[in-house]
Amino acid sequence: MATISLKVHLCSQQTVKTLQFDASSSVHEACLEIRRKLGDAVGGEDHALFWPAKSKWLVPTKTLAFYELAPGDTVEFKKKHRMLRIRLLDDTVKTVLIDDSLPVLLLAQSICGKIGIANQDEYSLALEEHVDVTKGAKKKSLDSTDNVTWLNPEKSLPEQGVEESATLLLKKKFFYSDQNVDRTDPIQLHLIYQQSRDGIISGKHACTVDEAVQFAALQMQIVHGNHDDAKHKLGFLNLREFLPEEYRKAKDIEKRIYGEHRKLVNMPELTVKHRYVQLCRSLKTYGVTFFAVKEKDTKKNKVVARMIGISKDAILRCDAESKEVLQTWPLTSLRRWAASPTMFTMDFGDYQDAFYSVQTTQGEQMSQLIAGYIDIIIKRKKEADRAIATGAEEVITTEEVVRPARAQAIAIKPAQVNTAQEIVLAQQGELASEGANAATVGQAAMRTTHQAAMSSIQPVAVNVVNPPSPDPGVAAVLQRVSQGQSAVQTLVTEMTLALAMPVNSRDASPTDPARLFAQTTALAHLASHLAAAAAVVQATSIVDTPAIAHHVGQLSTNLNSLGAAAKTLHANGAANQLPELTRDIANATNRLLATVQEAVTTANPTRKRCLQLRKPSRRRRLPCSRPSTTRHPATRPRGNANCKMPQSRYRSPCRTWSTRQRRWRARWRPRRRKCG
Repeated sequence: MATISLKVHLCSQQTVKTLQFDASSSVHEACLEIRRKLGDAVGGEDHALFWPAKSKWLVPTKTLAFYELAPGDTVEFKKKHRMLRIRLLDDTVKTVLIDDSLPVLLLAQSICGKIGIANQDEYSLALEEHVDVTKGAKKKSLDSTDNVTWLNPEKSLPEQGVEESATLLLKKKFFYSDQNVDRTDPIQLHLIYQQSRDGIISGKHACTVDEAVQFAALQMQIVHGNHDDAKHKLGFLNLREFLPEEYRKAKDIEKRIYGEHRKLVNMPELTVKHRYVQLCRSLKTYGVTFFAVKEKDTKKNKVVARMIGISKDAILRCDAESKEVLQTWPLTSLRRWAASPTMFTMDFGDYQDAFYSVQTTQGEQMSQLIAGYIDIIIKRKKEADRAIATGAEEVITTEEVVRPARAQAIAIKPAQVNTAQEIVLAQQGELASEGANAATVGQAAMRTTHQAAMSSIQPVAVNVVNPPSPDPGVAAVLQRVSQGQSAVQTLVTEMTLALAMPVNSRDASPTDPARLFAQTTALAHLASHLAAAAAVVQATSIVDTPAIAHHVGQLSTNLNSLGAAAKTLHANGAANQLPELTRDIANATNRLLATVQEAVTTANPTRKRCLQLRKPSRRRRLPCSRPSTTRHPATRPRGNANCKMPQSRYRSPCRTWSTRQRRWRARWRPRRRKCG
């Protein structure tokens, strides 16, 4: 058993102790060992190990050997929680308690929750550059930084060199669902108004002179209240605080502002802010983050300045001088992208013949912005799916215990509900050499690489659903089959994404409760899925449409649960091949659904049995002294010679039946009729 000797700096007592630890023990176990040897006075459960040489907190689930600590290295045993000063765009400063070991992404969501801000995943933290926005900015500098430096969402504050005394700016970074913000959400409406106002005054959002007058009048109503002719005269306004720089010297501009201001008398402040934000949303540049880049002009063989705009819907290529949009790519067409310290490359698949590369030092920020929008889109779609399933009418929930394996299946049967699907794939970025096309591309070692599309997703063969049968049972089966095929597509996409993403290799013990629970859940859903598949096969053989619809619904539910358990285990590094196996199960399920669909659409559900048997006789069969295998004439098939139904199970044991015996036999034999 390897041991390691570390210097532990006890921050609460300002002393340093040298202790020996087992290198294979986890960081959490090392903290327990410190408290056991030195007493609880050195720190409680909120204390953790911090590595000052790397400026990072040690993750409790990792082992000491994972960090490659050398003997004699110094670690600090101190509190993870501390106070952080947060400044909002209205210059208010709030002090909140944070967990310093969390990444910025989770930290921003925690801060938004404490302040009372909805849509927490659309806000982030930034380091502010002290620039007076009221002085305006030149129109040509539509820069993405907005005088701030966004922090990396995947790293903690110490890893990015943020001091404990620093004041961070909380600002909206992603403009995805702000269209739904109105007067019912005054906190978000106020923050969006502040950010929109700064964008208008600084020149980030290009607007006409009439629109600038409208913005200034609305802002004046918010700041100064109703119009007063005795007070609001020429020279009263400081135009630097109300207008972009290019309109401050326009003729009669202040007079026009007062004229529009008179129309807003007695309008509530929330209503005025809402109108200001609505007018700002109508601008072409609203919600678009611009980056100053340079691209190579192949015709003139020189480098020209361009602007790349990124929004929730598209990626824009604009002229740096006139801000004219030269080209637009839908965000869904972006197959992959890659960032390096000096370049940023995008692959739009069929929308572009070759890779589009630009020169920029902000490639990392562009990559984080695109990845953030894609994460929000996926999250919103999943929330919408859950909301639709929860609010669906006539929802029936059935629960049954499936044996063997003690599996418990819970099947939700909603009414006709369409499910949203997302298709995302991460893959190593590829950068084309100069003059190369997409077919001759070579791999490049990039610092950050992402992909968002369907490049290597295996297509799932989904049969086209035939027009529903008049039989309501067949229609119900076809509806459940369609829902099951959608669930198969979603699961195949998620498992392909899980295989492409790197595995977070944790040193979790095989007896970890969370891991055991995930394994038990996966086995239970797998057993339930196999039992439901067997029940589908049995019900299809006799064309029992209610039973088919019920068990096909169970297949869809079990697929979703099995996929969630598989992703959890794969993310913990417990089963690297589980996503591939789950994808194979999904493809097999899809083939089963296709067979079920074909069976119920080609079969005639109104077909009756050709034979109707009477109640079996309780009389004892007469004995026969001379057995024979010859069939009695009375039992020979009559009616339709092409009848496929099974004939009488009674056979004549003898040729010498009496008339009475033949009559008795004919009375109790099955009554036949024609097929049809």
